[in-house]
Amino acid sequence: MDQTPPARRVIRLFPDYGRDWPLWENSTPTWNVGYTTTPEMYGLSEELTRDLAEWNALWDADFDPFDGWKSDVSRERWRRDGIDIVARLRAEVAEVADVKYEPWPLDNRDERPTAPTDPPVHITRYDGPHGEWRARAERGGRSQPG
Repeated sequence: MDQTPPARRVIRLFPDYGRDWPLWENSTPTWNVGYTTTPEMYGLSEELTRDLAEWNALWDADFDPFDGWKSDVSRERWRRDGIDIVARLRAEVAEVADVKYEPWPLDNRDERPTAPTDPPVHITRYDGPHGEWRARAERGGRSQPG
């Protein structure tokens, strides 16, 4: 494989079970990044790397896929910290990548900061340990599969 990165990379930010880092990037025909990524791959600052680790650890310790958050305090802290982290991540990788924030444990689109190009979505269900959250894009009052 050539290993030529795309002109503009897209880093996805979301937690997943069994992963140390909530960072992901899709490979392309000329760029095999391996899907799961690390702060080192992007040259992130020590401060952001530390905060990413703490944010991911909070989710891992305080969110259950069946019962939800252990407390409203944990959920609010994770939500607030995520907004700060995504802003800092976008700033640190601005020259080479866009960041798509996917905080599925919140399950409420009104609490998620979105880029102007992100369509509004409603999270509907999770499909397996390595699956995607099924989303419904809401356009013109109709729901369409996402």
